[in-house]
Amino acid sequence: MTARVPGPRPIVARERPFSARNLPMLDHCVQAVLTLDS
Repeated sequence: MTARVPGPRPIVARERPFSARNLPMLDHCVQAVLTLDS
């Protein structure tokens, strides 16, 4: 096992519980990003 592991993998595994808990917060962030992107 190398220390250099793909970033997305651990982040996704770590954010899974977070997104389940802060779904409204994440949704708000996504909406804000989409609005800024448009």
